[in-house]
Amino acid sequence: MKDEVWKMKFKIVKRKIKDIPVLEIVDKTKVDHKLPLVIYYHGWQTSKELVLTQGRKLASQGFRVCLPDAPNHGERHQNVSSVISLTFWNSVQGNLAEYEYLRDHYVSQGITSNLFVGGVSMGGITTCALLTHHTEITAAASIMGEPSPFIFECEPLSVQQNAKSSFQAIMGTFFLGKIAMIWQKIQKP
Repeated sequence: MKDEVWKMKFKIVKRKIKDIPVLEIVDKTKVDHKLPLVIYYHGWQTSKELVLTQGRKLASQGFRVCLPDAPNHGERHQNVSSVISLTFWNSVQGNLAEYEYLRDHYVSQGITSNLFVGGVSMGGITTCALLTHHTEITAAASIMGEPSPFIFECEPLSVQQNAKSSFQAIMGTFFLGKIAMIWQKIQKP
């Protein structure tokens, strides 16, 4: 019964934007209205369909919602490498590279007023990374994907400054760990 209510209230369109499979969700009474846009990214080893509930809830609050499949996920599933972390970071990097295609599509259609991003897990990390370079993003929500929660809580900076500091902190730790492992291998006789 609940699914029937959702179907009556929202228009859900499955489409491709520059070969990126997306679900677009909008209140049926506001399809042609200029609305704030939320691009919401799913988590690791899932798909756009698994964040459809979040998309509907956002749409019920007056947003137009775009749920893209990340590279190597959903309709685009493939393993980049047997090393899981390489596939993971390749997927995050793909989300970052494709963000502008999604943004530009909606801006060119004239159907968005403000731009928001969000995501869960890997999508949350994508969100934080996007904030480091895209000042047009008005607000964001990272669910279980915060690379460094203490920086966000303790420093009174702007959203973009917090995201940049946070992402640099996690990437610095990641790369320092890799450098240390390589150094140890080189030092062994």
